[in-house]
Parts: sequence; C-alpha cells; structure tokens
Amino acid sequence: MRIQPKAPSVPASAVRPTGAEPTRTTARPTPVRTDSVAISNEGRAASAGVNAAKLADVQDRIRSGFYNSTEVADAVARAIVARGDL
Repeated sequence: MRIQPKAPSVPASAVRPTGAEPTRTTARPTPVRTDSVAISNEGRAASAGVNAAKLADVQDRIRSGFYNSTEVADAVARAIVARGDL
C-alpha cells in the first residue's frame, strides 16, 4: 500500500486559465490633507471689537511661523494647565 500526501486544495476561482493576463489593480491616490478653520458666530461677534493693528500683528506672526516654535507651544500648554482646562 502506498500513501500519497494530499495536495492543498485551491478553489477554482483562485486559478486563472493558462495564458491569461494577471489581474491589475489600480492604486488609489493618496488623499491630500489640508488644514482648515471654522469660526463660529460667537467667535465672529467676539472679534468685532479687535484692534486692526493687533490683528495684523497676529497675522504676521502666523505667516512667519512664530507660533510653530516649541517655546510658544510650551507657553500655551502651561497656560491651559494653569487655567484648569484639562
């Protein structure tokens, strides 16, 4: 008596006919991530009395990257903790 090992069974749907082209998949493009800000009506109302010169100063700091420094992030984090907002 001779015992032959069983070959693993493969579903017919997984086998393509001889000479058939492999299925090609189209890679999905990586979505572009953008930042955005939504200002509430309350925020708009609160900003109505803001000094134009001070506003321009803050806008210049944003454009220059001033707020991207670790010093500013540290100061903001300390202020949040001190106010008890966490």
